[in-house]
Amino acid sequence: MVRSDSTGDPRASILVIEDVATVRRLIASMLAKHGFAVAEAEDWAEAVAQLDQTSFDVVLLDLELPDGDGLDLCRLLRDGERGGDAYIVIVSGRTTEADRIQGLDAGADDYLVKPFSPEELVLRIEAMLRRPRRRLTDPVGDLGPKADPATPAGQSDWLRLLPERQAVELHGSTVELTKIEYALLARLLGHAGSVVQRDDLIEACWGPSPTDDHHLLSVHVANLRRKVDPDGELIRTRRGVGYLLDLSASLPAAT
Repeated sequence: MVRSDSTGDPRASILVIEDVATVRRLIASMLAKHGFAVAEAEDWAEAVAQLDQTSFDVVLLDLELPDGDGLDLCRLLRDGERGGDAYIVIVSGRTTEADRIQGLDAGADDYLVKPFSPEELVLRIEAMLRRPRRRLTDPVGDLGPKADPATPAGQSDWLRLLPERQAVELHGSTVELTKIEYALLARLLGHAGSVVQRDDLIEACWGPSPTDDHHLLSVHVANLRRKVDPDGELIRTRRGVGYLLDLSASLPAAT
């Protein structure tokens, strides 16, 4: 059942996948009051049945489902046709950094820990919806720096992008990336040694954006750092401006 308390056209459609009925109805009611069209699913099977019939703008996904792991459902939605262009927001009681990392690696756009502020959830959803989403079927290369020609600043004999694998080669080892992580690294590598503004990185990943909300960007940069820059030397933050890829910081030691 789809519900909305708005008298006009709904702002967007949201599927809430949550097995605890009281929590699910509370979230759905709160979103409906903010003008969203909301559908509910209590388990994996019901969620898939609804997604087979309807395209949603946002999917709110709990990880503790009675008939399957929410992470597996997230991967199914992100890798297949059922998820379409929907933003996936994990809403979970799993609170550790490892849980958040697993969720983002599974393809989620954001991760919100229970208990959470209803206002925060609405603000995050609104920020996502103001940013046009690129189709998930676009070639991986389209997420990279289209206007960035290959330049010496973007070359390295120890860091190399592998577009056919959506990965990066670091010192001979291959690291798999999500599409967003690949897009971020491609844009930073195309401007290596220079600061790339946050809005430019947002556009590289999600297209032109009318919002200056940078929460999602920060989340995905943190995940990219975990994979390719655990020491925090390669991707440097320029507070209030953007990020810089410093190839000299991770050059192999001279022998």
